[in-house]
Amino acid sequence: MPRTTGAVRAPKHGQLQAPERAHRATCRHASTLASLPASSNVKTIFTALIALGVGSTAYGLYEFYSMFTVWPKEVRGDLRAGIKAKNQGDLGMSEQFLNRALETARALPLEVLGSEPYLKLSGIAIALAGVLEDGNKPQEAYALYSKTFEELRRTTGLSGKERVRTVALAHKLAEMAETYQQPAVEEERWRVNAVEELLRVLSDEQSAARLRTGETDAVKEHQLVLSELELPPWVDLTDIVAPLQSLGAFYNKTGKQECVDRVLLPSS
Repeated sequence: MPRTTGAVRAPKHGQLQAPERAHRATCRHASTLASLPASSNVKTIFTALIALGVGSTAYGLYEFYSMFTVWPKEVRGDLRAGIKAKNQGDLGMSEQFLNRALETARALPLEVLGSEPYLKLSGIAIALAGVLEDGNKPQEAYALYSKTFEELRRTTGLSGKERVRTVALAHKLAEMAETYQQPAVEEERWRVNAVEELLRVLSDEQSAARLRTGETDAVKEHQLVLSELELPPWVDLTDIVAPLQSLGAFYNKTGKQECVDRVLLPSS
């Protein structure tokens, strides 16, 4: 009996579409590849990008190393390295470099530091203390701020800006005493120091005149020092009323309002 041959089943609709889709996909990728530049052009583009990157890096390095030129060569390298390490988040390394820069600067003759040398010395100390604060070492920062204040206060012949720096340090120490809950007498001491020194500066007409006018070159150098050391705004005490307001608020808080007049109107 002849064998019956089974009917060949027709493929289901869509089964033959895969090769066609693959072909179209291949063509699509091929057309994309064909649209790319020739290998020599690609090499030129990459070379240009690399050159641009190297150029930008070189300019950044040049700009960085052209900074700190107002500083003596003995401290310039450590200051650069200290600020760079701080910006990179390496506070330990920054502390080491800035501490060495401060010790070196303190050992130099004042004339080597140029005009207003105590602004530069205190500036390095404040930059270092700021790193200590950022590194969760408030006690060490407090001690350094305090030492810097005492050094300025013991020094005679300070410029108007150097004397204002003394006021700013006392105000900063008072704020730290409050923040870290030091005894009230400690906070009061710093707030009174700030106000008393501020009143002395303002009553000195010669210093006040220098603060208002100042030499153009000295002002530019001062702004450069602030910028290069990345010092906080409080160092210049732009709001001279702040110490007075803070002292008044402190005495109101502690119930000693009568002490305000004793500070502001001392007996002759």
